[in-house]
Amino acid sequence: VRRALSNSREVDPALSETLQQQAFELFMSAYSDCAEHAARLYPGVLECLQQLQQRSVAMALVTNKPQQFLPALLSTLELDGFFGKVVGGDTLAQKKPHPLPLQYCLQHFDVVAERALMVGDSSADIGAARAAGIKVAAVSYGYSYPQPIAASQPDWLVDCVTELL
Repeated sequence: VRRALSNSREVDPALSETLQQQAFELFMSAYSDCAEHAARLYPGVLECLQQLQQRSVAMALVTNKPQQFLPALLSTLELDGFFGKVVGGDTLAQKKPHPLPLQYCLQHFDVVAERALMVGDSSADIGAARAAGIKVAAVSYGYSYPQPIAASQPDWLVDCVTELL
């Protein structure tokens, strides 16, 4: 929101705190409406999650989206039963690309990094996985800005998550 108000990737240091707060509240309200009503799964996601769940694979969801939106979003997408841990961008002191959210999940599941796989669609996902010592698979679709996800050099690049099964 601060970058949007600054009309730049860099935040304008002269930006009014009051304006930032007002814009952030408006954004959060609009985001809440969009997240619940416009969210859709990419092809293969539900099938992949179901197969992993059937194989008793422990799964976590780590996103930079605010935690407050996650329960409703997961419910809307009928994904609320798949993840043993859900971590939002404001759940911990750091968010991706910092490794803390992934390390937190490893600790929760009592799993070493070498036995984990991060699946993501952004350079923040790849950066977090690399920093946590976790192998990473990236999907060729989704959020990847400003460069294609392949430029971040994931260990694997797939067009559909079912390719990981």
